[in-house]
Amino acid sequence: MGIFSNLKKPRRIEKSCLLFCPEGDSIKVMDQIENMLGKEPGPKTNNYTLHNGDRKVFLVACGLADEDANGTYAKEQIKGVQGFVYAIQTKHVDIKRNLFYHLRQCKAVLR
Repeated sequence: MGIFSNLKKPRRIEKSCLLFCPEGDSIKVMDQIENMLGKEPGPKTNNYTLHNGDRKVFLVACGLADEDANGTYAKEQIKGVQGFVYAIQTKHVDIKRNLFYHLRQCKAVLR
């Protein structure tokens, strides 16, 4: 029995967030990310995995132009956040209006 026998294996951290995009085509969103990262264009897909040592970041784009479950997911997420912002009670009406306007321009989510 060594001194490290009681150490637990580190837990995998799983978190997610959404980024809202004005581009409605999920393939074009991924193309833009590859371009931004300076990567060679890969297969035309709506997902991308970034590797950094033992860490992986999995990205998936869902656009309103997608005709499958991804399109439905994008629509639900965008409408849900629009409803959330609309319901906020605040004295900063201009900020709320600008945020709501920005969300109305979004046609895809990157998760």
